[in-house]
Amino acid sequence: MTPARSAIALVALLVGACSNELYREDIDGSEADVPASYRNLQNPYRDNVDAATVGQILYDARCVSCHGDTGRGDGPQGVGMVPPPTDFVAASLPTEGYLFWKIREGGEPVGSEMPAYRGQLEDGQIWEIVSYLRLFYEEEPLYR
Repeated sequence: MTPARSAIALVALLVGACSNELYREDIDGSEADVPASYRNLQNPYRDNVDAATVGQILYDARCVSCHGDTGRGDGPQGVGMVPPPTDFVAASLPTEGYLFWKIREGGEPVGSEMPAYRGQLEDGQIWEIVSYLRLFYEEEPLYR
């Protein structure tokens, strides 16, 4: 991560820390699809800059090929997917439990090609990705 990008991520995360409101709108599928055991989960690393930094590294390794460098769902592996990979910049912020569930269990329950990362990533690593994804949803997101 470049120093400029680190600084921007830090500012975006700190701005987000001032607003703890989570929007319950969905990005693909439905919040109603989330099993009860995931529905109210809270990110233990919320507003943690170090977790978001690690989350970016994990995102770059595991997610960027479909969701793209800027989170717009325009990665080369996502071309032709139905439904297309989520555009995190255009979507409203789903609950943290939804993001955790979707990354851990994959898209099969909602009919997408999103792979399941259960068994490939530890729960803490998934929460770090969720911390990084929150940066895409800030009022003044990292990317536009």
